[in-house]
Amino acid sequence: MADEIKISTSQLYKNLFVRFWRLLIQPAKEWASIKSEDKSFNEVLSDFALPLMGLSTVATFVGFVINHQGFNAELSMKHATLVFVSLFGGLYLVFFIMGLILSIKGLRRREVMALATYSSSLWYVVTFIIAVIPELVGIYLIIFYSIYIIHIGVEQYMAQTNRGYQIFMTLLLFLLVHLTPFIIKFTLLKFITL
Repeated sequence: MADEIKISTSQLYKNLFVRFWRLLIQPAKEWASIKSEDKSFNEVLSDFALPLMGLSTVATFVGFVINHQGFNAELSMKHATLVFVSLFGGLYLVFFIMGLILSIKGLRRREVMALATYSSSLWYVVTFIIAVIPELVGIYLIIFYSIYIIHIGVEQYMAQTNRGYQIFMTLLLFLLVHLTPFIIKFTLLKFITL
């Protein structure tokens, strides 16, 4: 831990946006880069997932304040918390489920976390955009591009498995990444009076 390199917050977000952009534009090269980095579970979480979740949470708070009549800080905070819990809980559920499945194929914990986290990146950005501009509901269609991004990642991490299994894991990961946050949010909305 003594040899950790400290970076500024602005550098962290710059690295995050560069990584996200490259995942969109050059997924094969970026997944190869991700796989070669050998980052720990916590590094992937703190360098990529948590900052994106934080941006989505803040955007939800600000978007709710701007897009609703009157300033209701309590309601805005509830919605922001709901978004964070759904994204964070969703990521951990995906990690847990995929970890159970992929540990059989020999993937290590950090590899499963990288696959789950970077596969979720497009969902985090769509959540951010919808929070700020709710009228752009059509942006949800872009999540279908994440099937391609996820498939490239699955090919990188599971090159030793057959093509059919890779396609199955791609579809499973796609469904888990996009449905678990939605299910968590929907379930919590039923229990929380907003």
